Amino acid sequence: MVDASTIQLIAHCMDWAKHRRRKAAAKLHLRLNLQNWLPSFVIIDKAKDHDSSLAQQLCAALKAGQIVLFDKASMDFGHLFELNNRGMFWVTRAKDNMQVRCVKKCLEKIERPDPT
Repeated sequence: MVDASTIQLIAHCMDWAKHRRRKAAAKLHLRLNLQNWLPSFVIIDKAKDHDSSLAQQLCAALKAGQIVLFDKASMDFGHLFELNNRGMFWVTRAKDNMQVRCVKKCLEKIERPDPT
């Protein structure tokens, strides 16, 4: 699972962490191993950057066949396409304003046995 959380800091304590006019914050970008519930990769950076900006670094060590879960804030179609080409699977929720068009259905109808 890949996610990011903003951590509020005391204003003016760190110049690199300026978030807004009078606020300071850092952002924790995390890749969580869902088998043991432990972080497997962490980046702490300034909070100004969008969640999707470091998703490629978080996913760099993943291997083909693995599944990545993303928050919809990490939606970057170029990155998702790259993961697909590397043989990985990904799951995310669609953004409310996302416009999509189905170009191909990949699932076939599954025949279910007659219950009698």
